[in-house]
Amino acid sequence: MRMLPAVCLIASLAAPAAAQMAEINLDRGPTSELYLRKRPPVPEAPVLAPELEKMLNAAVKQRDAKRVEAIALLREFLAGKPEGAARADGQFKLAELLWEDARRVYLVNMDRYERALEKCKVEPDRCKKAPVEPRIDLSESEKLYKTLLAEHPDFRRADLVLYLVGFAAKEDGRENEAMARFQEVIERFPSSPLYGDAWMMVGEHHFAAGKWDEARAAYMNILGDKNAATYDLAMFKTAWCDWKLGDTDSAARRFKEVLDLAVEAERAGTAAQRRRRASLRDEALEYLVIVFTEDRAISAKEVFDFLASIGGAVVLGLAEIRVGDLDEDVARVALAAEPTSLQAAAWQRRVVETWASALDTPELLNAAKVLVDTYGPETDWAKEQRNRDGLERSLGATEELLRATVKNLHADAQAREKASKPPRRPKDLRPADEAGWERTYKAFLEKNGLLQPYSQAAAGYQLYLSAFATRPDAAEMRFLRAQILYFKLFRLEEAGDEFLVVGKTAPVGKFHKDALLAAMNAFERSRPADTAGKRELLEVDKKFAEAIDLYATLFPADSELVSVIFRNGQLFYDYGNYDEAIKRFGLIVTKYPDHPDAGPAGDRILAALNKGQDYENIETWARKLKTAKAFGDRAQQERLDRLIIESIGKSGDKYAEAGKYEQAATFYLRVPKEFPKHKQAAEKMMNAGVMYEKAKLPEKAADVYLELAQKYKDSPEGEKAAFAAGQVYERVAYFDRAASAYEVVVKDFPGSKNAADALYNAGVLRQALGQHEQAIRHYQDYARRYASRKDAAEVAFRIGAVYEDAGDDGRADKAFREYAKRHRDVPRRVIEAHVRAARTSLRLGQTKRASDELEDALKLYKRLDGKDKAAAQTWAAEARYHQGELVFKEYEKVSLDVKPRLLEKTLKKKSDLLARARGVYLSVVDYEDLKWATASLYRVGQIYESFAEAMRSAPTPSGLSEADAQAYRDALDATIIEIEEVSIELYAAGYQKAIQMQVYDAYTKKIREALGRLASQQYPPERESRSDVRTGGY
Repeated sequence: MRMLPAVCLIASLAAPAAAQMAEINLDRGPTSELYLRKRPPVPEAPVLAPELEKMLNAAVKQRDAKRVEAIALLREFLAGKPEGAARADGQFKLAELLWEDARRVYLVNMDRYERALEKCKVEPDRCKKAPVEPRIDLSESEKLYKTLLAEHPDFRRADLVLYLVGFAAKEDGRENEAMARFQEVIERFPSSPLYGDAWMMVGEHHFAAGKWDEARAAYMNILGDKNAATYDLAMFKTAWCDWKLGDTDSAARRFKEVLDLAVEAERAGTAAQRRRRASLRDEALEYLVIVFTEDRAISAKEVFDFLASIGGAVVLGLAEIRVGDLDEDVARVALAAEPTSLQAAAWQRRVVETWASALDTPELLNAAKVLVDTYGPETDWAKEQRNRDGLERSLGATEELLRATVKNLHADAQAREKASKPPRRPKDLRPADEAGWERTYKAFLEKNGLLQPYSQAAAGYQLYLSAFATRPDAAEMRFLRAQILYFKLFRLEEAGDEFLVVGKTAPVGKFHKDALLAAMNAFERSRPADTAGKRELLEVDKKFAEAIDLYATLFPADSELVSVIFRNGQLFYDYGNYDEAIKRFGLIVTKYPDHPDAGPAGDRILAALNKGQDYENIETWARKLKTAKAFGDRAQQERLDRLIIESIGKSGDKYAEAGKYEQAATFYLRVPKEFPKHKQAAEKMMNAGVMYEKAKLPEKAADVYLELAQKYKDSPEGEKAAFAAGQVYERVAYFDRAASAYEVVVKDFPGSKNAADALYNAGVLRQALGQHEQAIRHYQDYARRYASRKDAAEVAFRIGAVYEDAGDDGRADKAFREYAKRHRDVPRRVIEAHVRAARTSLRLGQTKRASDELEDALKLYKRLDGKDKAAAQTWAAEARYHQGELVFKEYEKVSLDVKPRLLEKTLKKKSDLLARARGVYLSVVDYEDLKWATASLYRVGQIYESFAEAMRSAPTPSGLSEADAQAYRDALDATIIEIEEVSIELYAAGYQKAIQMQVYDAYTKKIREALGRLASQQYPPERESRSDVRTGGY
């Protein structure tokens, strides 16, 4: 390709005089739009949105139409032969428009050329001849400019016209004429903004010819003005010339200055300066690329040496640099200069390409490994790159290079095999002869040295996949590697692994079906021959099963699939892996119910269910089979129901054995819920209640028991459950529920062995709840039904207790007296019955009968000894206490309101009764019952205190003189004091006795209160602090 003048590629100028003189952009120079930047190839058919394409075409057509119209008007104007400045301006403007039109035509032709060139690269077979690069035709504009100079030598923009004529001549290849025009600009217009541009053109002319001294001299004319538009570029080209002339120090200094200027503009320059110098810096580097790639007189080594001498890091900063023309040594030097830059990957790719060109496969793979390990997607180098778009482009280039390189290795191995004339595989090869064929083929590969190239290709594929496993082409690359492993290297299981990975990729593509079939075949062939009798499933068999499952999922309509699945299920069945076997057989039964293997698959499922121990999974599959066509008849449905129930029960047993009782109960309860009419429903429900009890959930247990009793009355578990419900409720103090549960036993299960106990318990609980009528009814019912039972007497006694609790003293009294007469075998209860009868008789006013009952109680007590006597001790103490109460009642009947002559006799009678009562009360202490002892001690003191109080409140007899009355009162007061002293002594003795017995109950408190009341000096009243203990801090 012919190279445009360097300045074309550096300055990127396009249109001549885009505006009038006053509008010239001095910041970049009037030549800023003269030249065309070299562009990369474009796609053959870029696609734009229809609306956008329509708008763009309309705008272009409108602009071109206006230009054509303006050209026609100017031609018409000049045809009229105007004179003077008007003619000069018309010629200048027409030449400018013709230049623009020539540029438009050139761009259109260049676009066609580049598209044709790209098409030839993509489809070389269809490219008959190489496209010819177009050239810009500036002849008509040049002619007008020359006419303008001839007719108007003093034209106000003669410097620009001369420069454009020189540029047109250079484009047409007339170098001498072009240099003359540029030299004329330099000599005639030293103050022109184009002065520096003209010197740049002269310098580029000598630079292209390799005349480094002349080129440097030309560039130096620009360096005198730091504000010159091409100052930065001239500095760079001068540095290049210095290096070519051997002055590396000067070259380095000047090149650094170019970069410093760009940095300075970035920091403090105006926006225009930043744009200009950044652009010129990039243009200078791009120009270096052009020289580097197109100037064959300059070696790649020279380019690198130059840049290394002035700062080697710049090399790797060239964003668009082409490394295709560097040799491997230069690439390695570049990598060593700055291995972490984005461009470093390009240098390493060049190393790979170099070894590929050299046909050195080991070195090629080593270099490719370095490329992947150092510059791959997940490397530290990739993570450090800030230019993420550039990184993606670099990784894309690496992926494409590796893919093409590895495929070439594979293709080369295949070509070598084909050239070696391999043996043909027999079409009708029997399975038994497979091993022999493999030996023959392997011997051929070894003899012809083909194992190594295939191994190298496989290694290359693995290298690619280690970095680009998620790329779109990864499935194909892995498939090809698996084929090498399977067919060429006979690494069967490893090949199966790779085929299986292909099958797992998404989305499903053209390789999936063949890959999974190959995986199954590879895994099946990899299985050892001695698996019979082994229980542990081999890893290769698991992978074989996985491949089959995936194939069934992705390709469910395949005709051979069912037989493959059945064979795989049988494999797991033989190994004892029943869960996996059932999955495969179940797939056949449910998805392929009409297949001949569906029936045998179902039979094996049932056999596996019976042998398996995963009961929850057994239940799951049994339920699935209920909907399967092969198990639709009644017998099979019943069989499956039985299996489901048994598996639920076994699951419950498993959790129970593991101590997970609540979970076990949940399983057991599913049977009556889902199969309420099944014979095992009640049994499983009973189990659930037991599990809830063990789980410390008694309320749930009792609820389940009671529900069972009500729902399954005819079952053996019914009456047990009802009684168990009562017991559990009773243990957690739900007495009302417990009584109801016991009543269910009595009502619904009257013949149960627990019926008597249930009736008795119901009576006791109703009694405790204060539900007296129900309690009495239960006790009476019990006495009627179970008169011969040992506890019949106890029930008779409880009837009296319930009557007493209910306040029915008459019936209670009768019940207790009848009990005492009929049931003499339990002395404690007889004594208690006498005492209770005495209490009720007292409340009924039957004093004599009460006295007799108390006497009988104490007589019986005196005849007892040992445990019986100890058991009746409290009731004997109470009986003795009540005897004291009877004496006290007699004492209270004696009134002191008598005539004076009878007072002494009355006092004596009252005192005798008092002494008698005191003796009875004090004797209660001998029974050693704390409650009644303290009650008696209190009562002794109380009767004396009340006696004194009665005397104090007794009226003075009437008819006495005042002196006699006073004498009467004095004598009476003296007696009262004596009696109160006795009362205090008795209270004090009783208090001490209570303290001695370590009793502090209500009676002890009353004694202490009495002492505080009668002897406050000795026994000050107690503060109310026994129950209100003060806490610290208050």
